[in-house]
Amino acid sequence: MVCVASYIDMRFLWIFGVRFPMVTILATSKLTVRYQVTIPSEVREKLNLEGKAGTTVVFAEDDGKIVLLNPKMD
Repeated sequence: MVCVASYIDMRFLWIFGVRFPMVTILATSKLTVRYQVTIPSEVREKLNLEGKAGTTVVFAEDDGKIVLLNPKMD
């Protein structure tokens, strides 16, 4: 696992001294030297991705957070 929580309280998650609002972490993935990541199976299942090469996903910004979306999801 890439990220290790250094401190957890009821409102925030601290990772490497950085404070994040408490969220549910589904999985982690490492960045390759070519800036690519594998989308973990837990995330693929939640997004209902087809699992075929060439499937398009959307990266969006929502209130300062980057989110991954499936544009074909109902």
